[in-house]
Amino acid sequence: MMSKIKVLFDLKKEYYFNSLYPLYKELSKDDRYDISFRIGKDQKRFLWVFLINEKNRIAEWMKKEGYKLTDETEGFDLVVCGDALKDP
Repeated sequence: MMSKIKVLFDLKKEYYFNSLYPLYKELSKDDRYDISFRIGKDQKRFLWVFLINEKNRIAEWMKKEGYKLTDETEGFDLVVCGDALKDP
């Protein structure tokens, strides 16, 4: 039996999900792929000064929808992201 292809969708910002969802939807139809999501801080400004971390809110939503989450960045065969990664 062949091992699954490990795929990481690295979401630095929540809005990247919309553009990456079609690819996720297609890959999730195939049992050969083990798909995980990593969520970035996705900080938003409050009163133009304070940064509010949105990671926990996004993680709760994704868990509720049944997505597999991870904090890992190593050991994946394929990494999909919506923006350039600083340390790929």
